[in-house]
Amino acid sequence: EVFTDGILLQAGFEGLRPGRCEITAGPLPYIFEIPVKAMHARELRRGQSSRLLERASKRLVLDADASQDLGLPADVRLLTAAGETVSVESDVRRILDARPQAAVQLVFTSDRSLHGLRADAIAKSKMPPVPTGFLLTFSRG
Repeated sequence: EVFTDGILLQAGFEGLRPGRCEITAGPLPYIFEIPVKAMHARELRRGQSSRLLERASKRLVLDADASQDLGLPADVRLLTAAGETVSVESDVRRILDARPQAAVQLVFTSDRSLHGLRADAIAKSKMPPVPTGFLLTFSRG
């Protein structure tokens, strides 16, 4: 994870051999307008992710024990899996089923004010679309 002026950039690579590699990346279609200190990313294998879902509420909020098992603050809410927003358990299961052998990156928030909101309300108020050309404002360095 790299934190740059409040922007969370994430990358995880598995099974790469030493030396030059061809890796491409693309931006997500939204920006998190949530304080960086309240954002947490973890990469989990399928079995770990499935067990985690068993301990989540219908709004994908983990209890204190499940959160602490991941080294996260108590009571976190799952926002995305593999870069896709998730609102219910079936969203996460669909993403896991599409990647049966791969690790999946999950993004959580510890901002408790968001735990009781519907997923569409969070997306509307805290995850606006990236403005066209925004990423072009960063220098290539």
